[in-house]
Amino acid sequence: MLEAKGFAVGLRIEHPQEFINQQQWGKWAGTPGLEAADYFLTYQDAASGRGVYTFCMCPAAMLLPAHHGRGTSDQCMSAYRRDSARANAAVVVTVGPDDFIAQQPLAGISLQQQLEENAFIAGGGNYMIPAQPARDFVGGGKVAQGIPACACLPGAVHADLGKLLPDFLNEPLKRALMHFDKKMPGFIDAGTLFGVETRTSSPVRIKRNAHDFHAVGVKGLIPIGEGSGYAGGIMSCAVDGMRAAFLLIRADFAF
Repeated sequence: MLEAKGFAVGLRIEHPQEFINQQQWGKWAGTPGLEAADYFLTYQDAASGRGVYTFCMCPAAMLLPAHHGRGTSDQCMSAYRRDSARANAAVVVTVGPDDFIAQQPLAGISLQQQLEENAFIAGGGNYMIPAQPARDFVGGGKVAQGIPACACLPGAVHADLGKLLPDFLNEPLKRALMHFDKKMPGFIDAGTLFGVETRTSSPVRIKRNAHDFHAVGVKGLIPIGEGSGYAGGIMSCAVDGMRAAFLLIRADFAF
């Protein structure tokens, strides 16, 4: 049995790594041996009740598109040496089953597909990544000069990212960026946004019994980790797998 579950979608923001280093390390920025800085920011939007947070922050990284047919979503990669001049992170807004027009288990996947197709079209239909200065996104306008230099493959094209996401995501995202700018002055002016970030976690869950983790109605099938809807990252996947393993070990000893 499947059920819809909450997840998060939004955009990805890129900054010069030097800006992040200055914000996080202060006067120690540039000290030999000090690694590229990262960050984690959260915001609770009072107007909508939604949480907004940064996710999968990649210091000194390259932005890469993930292609899904006629869809594009953002991914990132930090090289081992972390010596790239730019850093990026997802900025995502929580989405719940009540947000889906169709109240059925795969409604969240349909939302993902729609947003990714929007990004594909905005990128020109050739898998370029749609991008916009964060200041213009927050202000709701576009600029003629396009976008700053960025670290992404195969490249980026200027687009109005406000048209990629529905208003119930756009508005909390804008308020969150303004809040983050107070925490890290210059976060907006130094940032470039890219669309879209949709693959934070699975929007669907395979139901399982709480006492033995077997799938509801399918004895012997044990759904675990991110794809089955029980984790949202590397560490939570590992923990969920360990819990399942311990349950299986205890069940073996019970015999």
